[in-house]
Amino acid sequence: MSLADSRALGGRRVGAGRAGRRQSGAWALAQRLAYATMGAALGGLSAWLGVGDALHVRDVAVYGTRLLSAEEVVAQLDAEGRHVLWLRQGELEARLAALPEVQAAQVEVFAPGVIEVTVSERRPALVWVVAGEEWLVDEQGLALRRSAGAWPGLPVVHQIGGRGWSRGHQLDPRVVGNALRLAQFVTRTFPPDTRLLYHEATGLVVFGPGWQALFDPGGDLAWQQAALRALQARPDLAGPGGAMYDVRFPDRAYVRPLPAGGGPAAERGG
Repeated sequence: MSLADSRALGGRRVGAGRAGRRQSGAWALAQRLAYATMGAALGGLSAWLGVGDALHVRDVAVYGTRLLSAEEVVAQLDAEGRHVLWLRQGELEARLAALPEVQAAQVEVFAPGVIEVTVSERRPALVWVVAGEEWLVDEQGLALRRSAGAWPGLPVVHQIGGRGWSRGHQLDPRVVGNALRLAQFVTRTFPPDTRLLYHEATGLVVFGPGWQALFDPGGDLAWQQAALRALQARPDLAGPGGAMYDVRFPDRAYVRPLPAGGGPAAERGG
């Protein structure tokens, strides 16, 4: 190879090296620009996720409530102002299910900052009056809340004695079930001023003008109703104040004449 050829070849190699360095420098600049852009984007995203108002709960929509107010549901959720990414649907629904009034609840979290709550409430079956307070009770015997006269037309049971309740108080479901059936029987059979009472020791008491009847809240209600009707067909068994019919014990139903001015048997201890 001649010197001229060698110089010419070396010149091409030198030229190629400079071009490579120029290309390498441009690639590094492009990388730096890309990293800077990504960093800015990630920083903005991080700021948006961390402190931006868009993903913090600012509105809770509540559907399906009648017993509960929307304010009570929102307070129980305790989600306002919290970041939606840190909320767990199951946890929110479990909080609502802890309320006695709630049968089931569905919570959906939306961005930006909105929660929708659909509540299925327990249905009151009767009003239970105890210690001067009226409570809404469902068929399972769960005390939902004080009634405040919001559910007219429900059967009413007046408890004689007993302490005050709190939300979630549990009655024996058998007592509640028989109280409901007995209330229907009383409505169909006796005048409107007939009352249904309850005493823990005595049981269920139907109290009408001039008579009263004691029922076993856990017994065979159909038999007890039939026994009462049979005894009431004997008015000669009543006293000056009427009659007390005790149908709590199978095959041992009896009538006790009442003196004038006799009150409910439960008040006298049965």
